[in-house]
Amino acid sequence: MSPVSQATPRGGSATLRTIAFGVRSQAWTAARVAARALRPWIVDEGFDRLYGWGRVGYLPRVRQPETFVEKLLWLKRHFRHPDMPRLSDKLAVRDYVRERAPGLRLPRVFTESASAATFDFDALPESAVLKPTHTSGHVAFWEPGADRERLRALLADWLARRYDRHLDEWFYRSITPRVFAEQDLRDPLGHVPADYKVFVLNGTAHAVQVFEGRGQRLVRTMFDRDWTPLPVYRSERPGGPPVRLPASLTPKRPACLEALLTAAEQLAAPFPFVRVDMYAVADEPFFGEMTFLPAGGYVPLEPRSFDRALGAHLALPEALRTPAA
Repeated sequence: MSPVSQATPRGGSATLRTIAFGVRSQAWTAARVAARALRPWIVDEGFDRLYGWGRVGYLPRVRQPETFVEKLLWLKRHFRHPDMPRLSDKLAVRDYVRERAPGLRLPRVFTESASAATFDFDALPESAVLKPTHTSGHVAFWEPGADRERLRALLADWLARRYDRHLDEWFYRSITPRVFAEQDLRDPLGHVPADYKVFVLNGTAHAVQVFEGRGQRLVRTMFDRDWTPLPVYRSERPGGPPVRLPASLTPKRPACLEALLTAAEQLAAPFPFVRVDMYAVADEPFFGEMTFLPAGGYVPLEPRSFDRALGAHLALPEALRTPAA
């Protein structure tokens, strides 16, 4: 067989795989859209399975959970710790952090308000970070020359959001919507510090996800607690290709890693699972937030074997288990 004839099947196979992946991606997108549209008429399990298939690429078994995603979805529907709403509130959680993890620093808060119209921009220093108490993923920067009216409109939009309706994260429901400004942890060049997201399962930190380059080229990597790189990535779509980082871009072990792990375990001790998000600034650990359901519970971790392996470390509360669960 000639080299040309040998290459053709391989090229054809690659093309077929690309086409098949495109078709699956469209189906997964359609599943997410359908799940949201049908939400008022389908039960929780139906929504979790349909939306979950569209987000992680497989139908979560929510009655017999084994993978990490399946167990997060089980916890969302069955685990109700009374402190979860308070600890999901980005301002109210600060007292808990002071009590449970005194070695963890808290960014200074300059002002807060329940109204965008009365938000006190005059109380801010030259730079600050604006956030809402009751949602996730919303951040803006106050800098010299910032447009106050544009920012007020943004704050008003945040305050109007009801995040519990996004993906049924019940603990956001009782949080009083507020907006606040806190200390800007960026360096003099405007670089956002690396974000260390510690996955704590049943009181033990098992993995650290690192976000670097926010606002520029965002790089996500995963390590175990000993800072050994894990061949794991969070995909933006099920089955998406892994991002291979050159060694020069692999995040270095933070000098305060042990302090980060200790603080995360102190904060997460009462819960089956919490992801504790922190920063390292000048080798000092700073608190970010506590996240009970990353991505609403539908975390697209690849390869799927890691989803299953991480799930094996998460023991669900036996007192809440029923024969149907």
